Amino acid sequence: MLLLVPEVHQVEAVARQLRGVLSESVEVYHGQLSTPVRAECWERIRQGRVQLVVGTRSALFVPLPDLGLIWVDQEEDASYKDEHLPYYHAREVAGMRGSIEQALVVYGSSCPSLETYAEFRDKIQQNFQAAGPKSAAMELIDMRDQIAGTLFAPPLADRLTQVLNEGQQAIFILNRKGFSQSLICRDCGQAPACENCGVSLRLFQRPSRLLCSYCGRNYPTPETCPSCMGTVFRFSGIGTQRLEEELTTLFPSHTLFRFDRDQVKTAEDSLNVLRKFRQGDIHILIGTEFLLHQPDPPLAKLVAFPQADLGLHLPDFRSAERTFLLFSKAVRLVQAHSQTHRPYGEVFLQTRMPDHHVFQAMIQQDPNVFYQQELDLREALAYPPAAHILLLVVTGVQALRVQRVVDFLDQQLKETEMHGSLPQGGHGMLELPMVLGPLSSRKPGRQKKNRTIFLLKTFCLEDTQRRLRKIQQTYDQQFGREPVVYEVHVDPLEVQ
Repeated sequence: MLLLVPEVHQVEAVARQLRGVLSESVEVYHGQLSTPVRAECWERIRQGRVQLVVGTRSALFVPLPDLGLIWVDQEEDASYKDEHLPYYHAREVAGMRGSIEQALVVYGSSCPSLETYAEFRDKIQQNFQAAGPKSAAMELIDMRDQIAGTLFAPPLADRLTQVLNEGQQAIFILNRKGFSQSLICRDCGQAPACENCGVSLRLFQRPSRLLCSYCGRNYPTPETCPSCMGTVFRFSGIGTQRLEEELTTLFPSHTLFRFDRDQVKTAEDSLNVLRKFRQGDIHILIGTEFLLHQPDPPLAKLVAFPQADLGLHLPDFRSAERTFLLFSKAVRLVQAHSQTHRPYGEVFLQTRMPDHHVFQAMIQQDPNVFYQQELDLREALAYPPAAHILLLVVTGVQALRVQRVVDFLDQQLKETEMHGSLPQGGHGMLELPMVLGPLSSRKPGRQKKNRTIFLLKTFCLEDTQRRLRKIQQTYDQQFGREPVVYEVHVDPLEVQ
């Protein structure tokens, strides 16, 4: 048997539980093991001395003989997608290996991905309908009715006060680190930008500094605006540091802790903080999505999202799915709390987009509302799982060499688009294949390279791949010795 979990820290926790229940030999396998240890594990598995392997996506390739079951736990997790060559998704590889070895493949999830929902729609809909009564109270707060700049609407502030006075605890989720998204001059409206990347710098406190989220370069916080020499700045957007400051001001007699990667750097730090929270030494826990990825996340009477629509403003077709998944994980903290406490736990969502189908699904506590509307949008706009997206990336140090490759691909791809097959009837409003680009692109950690991308949309993946293989052959003949990297990424999680 092969059991996959998304994160390395979950591997050891699951393996310990299984060793206490099962008598069979249990082996762990993941990428953070040293090379000699991985080699020893590989050999034990190959010799048949192991009956159960627990690991991350790399464990899919271990030589487990007589494989009868592949269980992909939390199949919706983004960690199953390898964002480096060979760009595989563990969910798809698990299905392929199960088919080859005639093994049963099980996808486990309480909030499945759009791809899985589309494939098993009828069964998942029935499971959602048979889930029974919900054990969480949902509260949606329309922030359009509040004064601009309000962080906590009166209903949330009042309920938080009551919860703390009752000796209960609260968790705030804000998926943005730092103090403010940017620092803006009130006189000219300019925001300090990174000299290397050209993007706005994020403000951090303790110590005060400006940080580029792409290259990681630090800048001192300016006393005057470099454009107009103005001395008054305003903050744009809030991060976990500012949320911590506001809550400390409102509740000075209660203990708060900010749970993000700036504060919690090791697994030991995480265990210590969560232990203190469970013991009641911490009353309010402020976290990013990092908190929800812990092997044993904390439970609380109240979970609040002060800016619940933050992720919906990202220019990403998966933003709604990621936001819904984030909410669903947080709701489980309250539901688990409600199993041992009465009355039910509560979830507060503050938003300026209350009519969005993500929030309607949460308020109605019916996941089918989200999935059906999201699938309709994906089909209309030809996004996965209704269609396939191929990301072509060209990178290199020398701009002229990169441009020659880009010009070649631009010409070849236009011919592919021109002679491509049209979609079947009823498959949305767009004619595919469609080629977007070339577009200059930047990615964190790769500022020293020139990077250009093309984006292809297609209904017929196999046909498009055949055309790309022909382009690849011509490319190898003309540019095989050029110091330029050309990569093709099918259905990427991030398009950049």
